Order: sequence, then C-alpha cells, then structure tokens
Amino acid sequence: MAAGLPRPRRLLAGAGRGPALAAPATRGLEGSFHTVTTAPLAWFSDGQLDVSESCLDRHLADRGDQVAILWEGDEPGDVRRLTYRELHAEVIRAAAALRRLGLHRAIAR
Repeated sequence: MAAGLPRPRRLLAGAGRGPALAAPATRGLEGSFHTVTTAPLAWFSDGQLDVSESCLDRHLADRGDQVAILWEGDEPGDVRRLTYRELHAEVIRAAAALRRLGLHRAIAR
C-alpha cells in the first residue's frame, strides 16, 4: 500500500462528493492495482456525473463574466474567448438544436 494512503478505497469513495452527481456513487474503487493486468479498475461505477452542472452551471453566479474557454488558432491573433455566460448560452443553443432533431435527454446505464 502506498505511503500516505492507508485506506485508498475510503479516500476515493469520499472524493465522489466533489462533482455534481445526477446519481450519487455508492462504490469507490473496484478492483486492485495488483490485478490491473487481468481485471480493470473502476471508480464510482454506479454514479452518474452531471457534467454541465460540474463544469459550467456552478460557475455562472460568481464567474459568469470570466473566461471559461480560451481558444487559440494556428494563425497569430486567431483567438476566441468564451465567458461562462456565453458558453452557457451556446450549450443551451446546442441542446435546443439536438431536441429539434428528435434527440432528448437520457441517462445512460
């Protein structure tokens, strides 16, 4: 066992409380680093992450006007900056376009 991590399963289970989860994880680490060549490792395998909430929505109130994405192209001066508020508007537009195409929210299982 690694020094400083006497109980890695407990540590990893507690880490699942940070991001916004549509369905909270009840499992932490499944598997073992000692058997990774024969069986895969899995973290939070029964949880469902709410990516939009974790990466975008939670920042709107305090950081809405700050840059969320800074894109730089290959040509000098080819730059685009999107604030959290602008990015949120673009995500809403993309979701509406997908709904118009007949795609709807679903939770993958």
